[in-house]
Amino acid sequence: MHIEEYIKNKRDAFDSHRPDKEKIWKGIQTKRKSQKQSGSFLWKAAAVFFLITSLALAFGLWQHQQKNEYLLAHISPALLKQEKSYIHNISIKYLEAESFAQKSSINFAPYQKELDEIDLEYKDYISDLGQNCCNEELVQILMDYYEKKIRLLNRILFEIQKQNEYEKQEQTIEA
Repeated sequence: MHIEEYIKNKRDAFDSHRPDKEKIWKGIQTKRKSQKQSGSFLWKAAAVFFLITSLALAFGLWQHQQKNEYLLAHISPALLKQEKSYIHNISIKYLEAESFAQKSSINFAPYQKELDEIDLEYKDYISDLGQNCCNEELVQILMDYYEKKIRLLNRILFEIQKQNEYEKQEQTIEA
């Protein structure tokens, strides 16, 4: 019985392995700060990258539009409104498709290749337009180009959205 009393009296001396509350709390705070800083840095970097990319794309589209702005309007003022509408729709759909592709894991390069091929045809038509200014058949071909590009961009948007939905379904199945 003498040992039990000794243990009760010296209990504080035996409990030498108590955690240091201040040290633990400081460790938690430093980990939280480092996680908070690294996470916010990545979001900031992603936001800056997205902003720069968007501005560069908008500038590129604006510059492209300035170079080739309203070519058919020189032939017939009645075509100006229709051509403006086509160019505006193409710009919006292109930005939307690129934005969706950036937000997901989809590679936009194959889609860009298709768009570039159509643009090469367009450049050929434009050079023909310079040589043969008032050819109605050529004007109709250029209008068809705009419609074809809008259809292609709609198809690209559909494919990107379909891929995003598939990826979401895969993630929910895995979870």
